[in-house]
Amino acid sequence: MDKLLLHIQNLEKWLKFLNTYIDEIKKYYSLPLKEKYIEDLDNDKRLRELIDLIIYNFSKIQSLLGEKVFKEVADIMLIEYNDFIDLLAKLEQNGILTIGEWKKLRVIRNNFSHEYPEEIIEITQNLNDAIENVELLKTIVRKIKNKMIQNAG
Repeated sequence: MDKLLLHIQNLEKWLKFLNTYIDEIKKYYSLPLKEKYIEDLDNDKRLRELIDLIIYNFSKIQSLLGEKVFKEVADIMLIEYNDFIDLLAKLEQNGILTIGEWKKLRVIRNNFSHEYPEEIIEITQNLNDAIENVELLKTIVRKIKNKMIQNAG
């Protein structure tokens, strides 16, 4: 449980960072981001840095959830599972997230890994999808935290 609590603290910290970066972008640009902003990244160092930080933190959060946190939650809640899809189904049964939500988050993260600078439309859409799904990430972390509190009591 100590490892899971540390992971939750990290997730909450990274989510706070994400909100800070998004709020900083909102000071200068309207959301959703427009393709013309992405086309001009070579000339806008601050926006480029903020976008890189969003991509980095979004990816870290998604990876930590999928690679460690979900399995730790299952261990603590004594959930038996055969594979990752089965784990997701059990987490869905316990009200933590839906398989569809996880697939959406995974697609966003994977898209970040496979984008190329000339793919302006794809980059813009994926960034907007990530920004729109920060609340979903927060909800998942909150639900995990609440389950752990219930399980401890």
